[in-house]
Amino acid sequence: EIDPSQADTLPSNFPPNLTKIIGEDGSLYYFFDSYAPRVQATMDYLKAHTTAKEGIYAFPFAFRYNFLLNRATPLDFGPVLWAAAAPPAAQTRLVAEMEAKPPKYIVFNEAENRDFSGVPWSDRFPKVINFIYQNYHIEQQIDTHLILRYGPQPGPDWEITASPLSTMDNSNLDLMRRIGLA
Repeated sequence: EIDPSQADTLPSNFPPNLTKIIGEDGSLYYFFDSYAPRVQATMDYLKAHTTAKEGIYAFPFAFRYNFLLNRATPLDFGPVLWAAAAPPAAQTRLVAEMEAKPPKYIVFNEAENRDFSGVPWSDRFPKVINFIYQNYHIEQQIDTHLILRYGPQPGPDWEITASPLSTMDNSNLDLMRRIGLA
């Protein structure tokens, strides 16, 4: 454990290209310099748009925000690390729970844990992804993180504050195409 008063000094056994991020409970976390800005920006966005009592759901893997913001997942199913393909019964259970108590926000990022077999993670969870496609819209894009919000997309005055598609990683393009933003 690192003493927060010495947090400005990177421990000698750490790689030099790390950035510190302080969690909501004061805990210190270190992220590679190239990744830290999107983590901090996602944290800031979620803090600004949720209450301290609201849970945060991440899919398929970015459940670090539960720890960084000191928030529980809003679903009993919890932040599960999925295998190569979630069994249909597990997908059905998760969808039923999401229908019963839909999380306000889902942090979606499949770029972070690339599937080297060439099959996007979203294709491995068709029941879950179909529920998300039908019930959520992209409210914010922070680099490769998509902040999805429950409910229909707002009216014509609504403007997505996202990076141009030409500057983003292709990993989330499938989701954006299915939602109708690409």
